[in-house]
Amino acid sequence: MKKSLFLLVFIYLCAAKVNAQLYTVQQRPAAQNWQQLTTEHFIIIYPAGAETEAIRTGVILELEYPKIQQLVGGRLERFPFILNAANDLSNGFVAPINFRSEVELPPIKSKALNPASGDWLETVVPHELVHALHMNVIQPNSLISLIGLFSPDLRRSIHTAAPLGILEGIAVEHESHGTLAGAGRGNYPFFTHQFNVNMNSPDRWSMGQLIQISNSTIPFNRHYIGGYEFVNYLQNTYGEETLKQAIAYHFRWPFLGFGFALRKTTGKYPATLYREFSAYHDAKEEERLSLISDSTDPFSSTLNIPFNGVRANSPVWLDDETILFFSRAYNSPSGFYTWRANSEKPELIHEAFSTEDFSFSLSDDRSVLWYSTYHPSLLYDNTFTADIKRLNLTTGKSQNITRRKRVFSPAYVHGSIYAMQSSYYLNNPVVVDKESGEIIREISVPDGFSVIQIESNPTDISLTAVLAQKGSVRGVWFGNPESLYEILNNPPHISFARGALFDLHWNLSGSHLLFTSDHTGVMNVFEFSPDENTVTQLTQSLYNVYEATYSPDGRRIAFIINHSEQDKPATLHRDHFFNYTVPPQEWTGDNRFISAASRQLMDNPDQPDIQNWEAEKYKTGLRWLIPRTWLPFGNEVAPGLNEFGVNLMSADPLSRHAYDLTITNVQNRFWFDMDYNYSGFYPGIGLRFYNRPSFPSLRENVPDSNRGAQFLLQDTGVGINLPFQFYFERGPRFSSFSIRPEYRLSAVRFYRLRPSDVPLTDYGTIHSVGVSSVLNILLRQFARDAQPNAGFTLFVQADADLNSLDFSFTYFDAPFAGTFVDRKALRAGVFTYLSPLQRFNQSLRLGAQVITQGTFLRYNTESLISNIFEPGVFQGSRNISILSTRYTIPLIHTDDGGFLIPLYLSNIYMVAFSQTVADLNSGDSYTVMNTSRTAVGLGIRTQFRLSNMMIDIGFAVGYEPSRNNIRYIIGDF
Repeated sequence: MKKSLFLLVFIYLCAAKVNAQLYTVQQRPAAQNWQQLTTEHFIIIYPAGAETEAIRTGVILELEYPKIQQLVGGRLERFPFILNAANDLSNGFVAPINFRSEVELPPIKSKALNPASGDWLETVVPHELVHALHMNVIQPNSLISLIGLFSPDLRRSIHTAAPLGILEGIAVEHESHGTLAGAGRGNYPFFTHQFNVNMNSPDRWSMGQLIQISNSTIPFNRHYIGGYEFVNYLQNTYGEETLKQAIAYHFRWPFLGFGFALRKTTGKYPATLYREFSAYHDAKEEERLSLISDSTDPFSSTLNIPFNGVRANSPVWLDDETILFFSRAYNSPSGFYTWRANSEKPELIHEAFSTEDFSFSLSDDRSVLWYSTYHPSLLYDNTFTADIKRLNLTTGKSQNITRRKRVFSPAYVHGSIYAMQSSYYLNNPVVVDKESGEIIREISVPDGFSVIQIESNPTDISLTAVLAQKGSVRGVWFGNPESLYEILNNPPHISFARGALFDLHWNLSGSHLLFTSDHTGVMNVFEFSPDENTVTQLTQSLYNVYEATYSPDGRRIAFIINHSEQDKPATLHRDHFFNYTVPPQEWTGDNRFISAASRQLMDNPDQPDIQNWEAEKYKTGLRWLIPRTWLPFGNEVAPGLNEFGVNLMSADPLSRHAYDLTITNVQNRFWFDMDYNYSGFYPGIGLRFYNRPSFPSLRENVPDSNRGAQFLLQDTGVGINLPFQFYFERGPRFSSFSIRPEYRLSAVRFYRLRPSDVPLTDYGTIHSVGVSSVLNILLRQFARDAQPNAGFTLFVQADADLNSLDFSFTYFDAPFAGTFVDRKALRAGVFTYLSPLQRFNQSLRLGAQVITQGTFLRYNTESLISNIFEPGVFQGSRNISILSTRYTIPLIHTDDGGFLIPLYLSNIYMVAFSQTVADLNSGDSYTVMNTSRTAVGLGIRTQFRLSNMMIDIGFAVGYEPSRNNIRYIIGDF
C-alpha cells in the first residue's frame, strides 16, 4: 500500500470515499458541439444551441459573485461552470475534485424549490456558486494551505469535512436572503414546515440530526432543512460574519471539527447553541400557531397505510370508496397503490418510478392512467429522458407511449394528450398522439413563460386551466389550450402577490377547480368557482396540505398531509371545510403580475456588460495535462527493498480525459505506470503504458537443488481496453450490463536484484487478453435495506496469455530457466437476492462462483474466502468453488450523532452468513464434496460516519464444524 501523508489527510477529512483513481471520465451524449463563454471569473461550457442560457448563467454568476463572496469569502478565476442540456433528471452540484460546477438545464419538476426564486437558472446558479466560493476559501500561512502545493483539489476538499448541513445551510441561507425578495427555500412553506412539524413533535431532531445527512430516515433532505434553520439563526443572532469566520477557522483547524469553529466565533459550544436555537424556534412557532384558528387538521382522516416511512403523492379518486396514489416507503416497493374503504392496507397495482412532479391524468372512465417516468440512456452516464406511460388500472399493465421525447406531466384533454417538453430551462407544451406517442404539434407560448400544468375541464374545453410561470410569479389562466400564446399574453385569472399556486384539479362536473396555494404562509387547498368568480379556502392546516382531488360525489377531498414526518394521503369531508372566501384583491393582482414578470434578471439593475465576453468553440487545450494532484509516497516492495515515487493525476473540465501516472525509483532506476482514459466517443477507450518492476524468486535449474535467488523482472508494455456500459433500467429496479475487453502487449527481461545495467536475458514478448463483465438484472433495494432484496447479478472475469515464453540465464554460475506458460484464469459466478421478510427489511443473498486458473495463479483466491476460516484454506489451489449465503436483519436505525465530536451512528444490523469452499482438483465429485469445508457465522455490523466519511464495521463469531474451530472477527465479514 502506498503510504502518503497527504492522501491520509484527505481520507480522514473528505466527504467522499477515495478511490484508487481520483479523476474519472464521464460518458456524455455525442454530437453536442461544446462551446464556451469566458466572463470575468468564469468559463461557462455549454452545448451548441444554448447560447442564451449560457449568457443568462454568466450574468447571474457575475451579479451574485460579490454578494456571496461577502457571505463566505473565497475567490474564483476561470472557474468551469458546465451546462448539461441532455439530462431531464435535473440537479446541480459542485465537485472539489476536478473543481467545477455542473447544472442540468431542464428545471427540477417537483415542489422542492420556491417558485418565488425565479426561473430555474435564477434558482440553482446562486446556490451552486455559494458552494464553489466556500470550497475555495484559503487561509494563507496555515498548515492546511500547504496541501495546495500538492493538490489544490485536496485542499478544497478540506471544506467538505464540515457537516453537509452546514454547507447546504449556507447555500440555502443565501438563496433565501441574498437574492430576490421572498425567494429561496427559507421563505417557502413547503420547506420550512417540514422543520416545524418535526420540532413540534415529541421526537424532534437533535443538534447532530439538524446538520448531518440522513441515510435511512425521511426526509432525506433533512440536512438542507435543519442546516438552513440553524445557519439562519446563527447569522441573525451572532452577526453576518459568523459563518464566514467559522469557515476560515475550520479551514485552519479541520481536525477539531466545525463545532469548535463555531465555539471560536460565537463563544459557545454546539450544545448551548442548540438549546438557545430551540428556545428561539419554540417562541417563534408558538407565535405563528397562535394566529391560526379553526384548523381543519383534526377533522382530516389519514388513510391506513401500515408501511414505514411513507412518502405518498397525488391521491386521485377512482370511485367514492377507492383512492389511487403513488407511494414510496422503507419496506414496500415504489409504485401505484389503491386504497379501499375499511381495507387493512393498500394494494400495489404497479411498481413504477415517477417524475418528481407526480402529475397523473385519468381517462374519462377512470380505467386508464397516464404518468411520466425517467428512462436512462442506454449508453451514457447520468442521462435520463422523461417519457409518458399508460397504465391499465384493471390489469396493472403499463406500456410506453413516447420514447425519448423528453415529455412529462401528461394531461388527458378531451381525447388528446397534452404534456410538457423540456426546452432548456423552460417547459413548453406539446400535443402527443395517445396511441403512437408521436408529438403532433408544439404549442407556442410567449417568451419567458414556462408552463407547469394543464388541467382539462371535463365539460368545457374553453375552461381548461393552465398553470404557468414567468420570472418569479405564477398564475392560472383559462381557455382552449390550442390558443395558449394569446391566453398567456393576457393577465392571469388567479395570481397571488405573496405566494405560488400548484396542483390544479377539476371536479367531475367542471364547476369547481381545486388548487394549492401557500400565500397564507401554509400550503392549503383552495377552490375556484368560474360561475361565481370566487376563491374559497377549504383547509386551514397548521403545516401543509397539498395535491387535493375531489371524490366523484363531490362530498370529500383527498390530499397529502405531513403526518409524523411521513407524507400520507388523507381525506376531509365537505362538512368540515374551512369555507373562507378569499377577497378578490388578494388573487386578481393584474398589474403586480405584469411588473413582477417583467423585472430584470435577479431583479438587479446593475446588469454586467456582456460585450467583452468571449464565446468560442470549447477546446480541451493542454492545461489539463498539468497535474491537479501529485502525491509523494514510499513503499516496501521486497524485504529490505523500498521504492519512492510520486502519483500524478488530472482530468479536463468535461471529464473526457483523465490520467493517473505513477513514477517510482527502485534500485536506482525510474519506473512508470500510467492509465489514460478518454470518453469523447462511445464506448471510450482506456490506455495503459508501463515500465514496472517485480521481484520473483526462482530456483536454480539443477535436479534436487533447493537453492534459489530473487531477481528483478522488468515488465514494459502497453494495454488497451474498451469499457462498454449499457443501462436498461434505473428506476425502482436496476438493470445493466458492462463488458470491458482488454489486450496487453508486454516485453519482459530479467536483471540481478542488485543494481546492474546489464540484463540477464533479452526481451521476450507476451501477448495477453482479458475480459470482465457484469450483468445486473432487476436489482431492487429499499432505503432501509442493508443489501438488495430482489434481482440477480452475474459476473465473469477472464485473463489469458496468447503465447508462451521460455527464458534461461546463468547467475553466479548457476543455471536458471523457466517458462511463462499456462497463464490463464477464469472467475464466474452469480448472486441472487430474496426478501423473505420484506416488511422488516430483511434480505437474503445466495451466491455461487467458480475460479479456475493455470499453474501461474492470476487470482488471489484467499481474498475470496471468508475470514471465518483460518488463513491458508486451499492455498495454491487452481480450481475452487465457493457457495455463500448472507442474511441481513436491520435492528435499529438511529440516524443520530454529535456535532462537537463529528461521530454519527446510522444503523445497526445483524448478519448471518455461511460459506462452503471446495477444491475442484481434489479428485472425483465424491472426494470434492468430502473434502469441502463449510463455516457459518453470526455478527453485528454498524454503519457510522466520522465527519462525512462512511464506515461499515462489525464483530462476528465464526464456526467451522468439521474442525470444531471458532474464530472471532473484527472488521469485515
